[in-house]
Amino acid sequence: FNALRIYLHEGLWYAGEDGFKSRINQFFDLAQKHGIKLIVTFFTNGGNHDKEFALGPQPEAIPGMHNSNWIPSPGRKVIDDPAQWPRLKEYVQDILSTYKDDDRILYWCLCNEPENLKGGCDVKDFMPAVYEWAWEIRPSQPLSSPVWQRPGRNGTQTKLDLMAWTCMNSDIITFHCYSPAKQVEIAVQMFQRFGRPIICQEYLARNYGNTFETVMPILKGNKVGAINWGLINNKCNFHLPWGHKFGDPEPEVWFHDIYRLDGTPW
Repeated sequence: FNALRIYLHEGLWYAGEDGFKSRINQFFDLAQKHGIKLIVTFFTNGGNHDKEFALGPQPEAIPGMHNSNWIPSPGRKVIDDPAQWPRLKEYVQDILSTYKDDDRILYWCLCNEPENLKGGCDVKDFMPAVYEWAWEIRPSQPLSSPVWQRPGRNGTQTKLDLMAWTCMNSDIITFHCYSPAKQVEIAVQMFQRFGRPIICQEYLARNYGNTFETVMPILKGNKVGAINWGLINNKCNFHLPWGHKFGDPEPEVWFHDIYRLDGTPW
């Protein structure tokens, strides 16, 4: 393990940009101490778009539920209201300007899974605007946005226009794939068409047949970077599969994650 992906939230920058960047620096220094590069994510359409970010203690995880209280950034209401984008532009450009030549950062993830229209959140206008903000700064590190699903994998779920725009305008191709190993290989072959470095930015769903044993040889053989989801079984319950409910037994085969809280491996 030599890289770690993190998510920022604009609400903390709004509350005090100097304090926010001070805490970022503490985290970056800690990662550097251990030889870990950072992948910094700005916006994600995951989570519950009916929830709004608020300062202070965050909601506790719902027992037995996978990733129950993820707060989206910036959320559907903001994405659908361009009048609120200028403040986001200030935020993105401040962070990019501050760290544009920082060798602790491996690359920037601008919009997470842009073609995943969860909660009716459509970034077809927002995402190109974010890229324009980033191009105005033009950091030395690559810019990317991870593709959610390759076309045809689950019918018409993937929005081809967003996926194609993302791949054509990103410095490196990043994608997510929790499908069986053969599907990972097909996705890699498809993205190789763009002739750019490729990183599988999310994988590991053991009960789908997406495991270290089956996926890593494919990625290594094609010189594709590999970043699995989940490390330690903690409050987000990533070891539980999507759809798991309170009262359901712990699965015999963990979904994500590698270690228990005491450091012993699953």
